[in-house]
Amino acid sequence: MSMATDSRRCRELGQNANEARAFLKQAVREEELNKQEVRKLEEFISQSQGKLINLEQGLSIILASAVDLLRSLMKSKRRLPFPKPESAPEAIAQFKLIADEKAQLKEAKQLLAYRRDQLAQKRRDIPYFQGALKKNADVQRRNGC
Repeated sequence: MSMATDSRRCRELGQNANEARAFLKQAVREEELNKQEVRKLEEFISQSQGKLINLEQGLSIILASAVDLLRSLMKSKRRLPFPKPESAPEAIAQFKLIADEKAQLKEAKQLLAYRRDQLAQKRRDIPYFQGALKKNADVQRRNGC
């Protein structure tokens, strides 16, 4: 090989190494960001599930109170205080809160699955770029760069 070819080959190897280092650095940075996002989402989901349990327990209490009221009204043959289901504002409000919380929880779980996939991809990318850097360094050594 001529000196110019060796020099050009060494420059190419150096550029390849720089690109691999940049990709590796980016992959490590993205992996850390994904880890943080996964932790935040897991915490949010945990809190959301707790909130959902509390809302459902609150709804159970509201409904149990409504059943007790209906029983006592039926026994005394008095008129019902809310003729239509829409007239039970506490129960309706609680149902809406539960539906909203379930929607947020579903969205958070989907985002968590996406972030976990990305994290797994970065965990595969990092060893690949590390291997590419090692191979590049070996080739540079063999070529005397």
